[in-house]
Amino acid sequence: MLRCLLHLRSKYGLTQQSTLFQHPETHASNQLAPLAEVIARGGQWILKPPAGSMGSQVFLLDRETSNYRDILRHMLGLHEDQYLLLQAYLPEITSGEKRVLMAGGEIMGCYLRLPAEDHRTNLAQGAQAERATLSHQEI
Repeated sequence: MLRCLLHLRSKYGLTQQSTLFQHPETHASNQLAPLAEVIARGGQWILKPPAGSMGSQVFLLDRETSNYRDILRHMLGLHEDQYLLLQAYLPEITSGEKRVLMAGGEIMGCYLRLPAEDHRTNLAQGAQAERATLSHQEI
């Protein structure tokens, strides 16, 4: 169990479990060029650290964001030694996202996180939580 917690704490681990966890198109790098190239191709993207940010330093970017390269440089760090995730933005997030709490392979509960003022559904950034249930398909 401890090994699982350590591995899955980072969003990198979750993206490697595509049969278990659905996730949007995701790119990871500690270099400006590949991340900037993805943004330049078009679409909306969420830029964030791989773990532990609790919604801080999470940006919604597209190629029309005039300073997206500066945001990338800042987030990568002076020596480009910080890895970042770039994930396709899913507009459905405005309806919220469900979080499922599990222990020992059993579903213990579920709640819905609703964004408050922007694209983020992080409770630490002001999002709201509501009691929710899972559909048969979600279970």
